[in-house]
Amino acid sequence: IDSLPKKSDYGQPQIFPEAKVEVPETQPSEHVGFKIRAKKIGEAWLQAIQIIMKFCALKDSQRGEKQTEVMELMISVTDEDPENISWKEYFNFTQEDLEKYYPQVLSPQALDVKYTYVSRLMNYHSVDQIRCIIDELKKAPHSRRAVAVLWDVEKDSKSEDPPCFNLLQALIQNNKLFLIMYIRSNDMYDAWPRNAFGLRKLQKKIATAVGC
Repeated sequence: IDSLPKKSDYGQPQIFPEAKVEVPETQPSEHVGFKIRAKKIGEAWLQAIQIIMKFCALKDSQRGEKQTEVMELMISVTDEDPENISWKEYFNFTQEDLEKYYPQVLSPQALDVKYTYVSRLMNYHSVDQIRCIIDELKKAPHSRRAVAVLWDVEKDSKSEDPPCFNLLQALIQNNKLFLIMYIRSNDMYDAWPRNAFGLRKLQKKIATAVGC
């Protein structure tokens, strides 16, 4: 190297600043089709929160605030006994709060709220859809017609506060009753555990009535 001829500089000195490392708002994902399977509602809830924190999109909302969203989050709870629930200390509600919530899903009595899911399920244009589901499955356990709808097109298409629960289906396989609820929008940080406990109780009510 020392023997090589010296040449002039090919350019002026330049300063290259260090790149700023920014924490991304969300991690890469396929955006749709997230799946959670857990034995207990509390376990499923933690997994759901983790998925939202990792893969959410930050969006505006019709309530004037920013919200995080994941699409097509499917949660399957397999072993939660609605009569002897697995209580977690990290739930952000009390067992008394939960007992007050149950009538919104299970009791036909009138409550002092704008609407209840039970009014849509058990008195939808004077039709008790839960009774219809039970009768249908008693008649034909293989039926795929045991369906209840909660979206009232005439009212909810213009409502500022439409129901989050939209479509419920009960299916029997191998003498086990599966309850499927499509929820168009669900507050996972607050409402979902109570929703899940209420649906689990409803599932047991239907299963007991049908005999599976």
